[in-house]
Amino acid sequence: MALNVVGLGSELSGDDAVGLVLVERLRGRVAGTPVSCLLWSDADALTAAHDLLALEGAVLLVDCADMGLEPGSYRLLVQSQVRLQVKHSAVSVHGIGVAEALELARRLGFAQPVHLFAVQPFQLEPGTPLSNELQARLPALDDALAAAVEGLEGGALPGEPKRSSG
Repeated sequence: MALNVVGLGSELSGDDAVGLVLVERLRGRVAGTPVSCLLWSDADALTAAHDLLALEGAVLLVDCADMGLEPGSYRLLVQSQVRLQVKHSAVSVHGIGVAEALELARRLGFAQPVHLFAVQPFQLEPGTPLSNELQARLPALDDALAAAVEGLEGGALPGEPKRSSG
């Protein structure tokens, strides 16, 4: 079964761009494999739900997430085992958010397995590029994402929380 690796984020909000950057950098490593790398920049929940419905195979979403971890840390999570908080009052840079997009897609019949590769951001200031601190951790995050993709292709389940070094 194919694996779709989807980078989410906004290039205009600091470390929110990390999903886009990591998936773009992953392309070369997975060339010639059944892994598809997609970039959904500034995708709102309706667009993301629509695009999820069009995918065949498992999905690995790559994005920044405030998980209360040390900045630069990451986690590989199984969406079915994690309670994503659907927000009813706050608006994210994605419009109404990834959790809402997944819930909407599920209600519309999306049944593929979803994993999340989430990176704790350093800063999310509007109008700023990826922080220097997160840029310094990109090589370790590249390796971690590539290992996650390899593990998911082989049917492995996600591991424990990790911290990128760099």
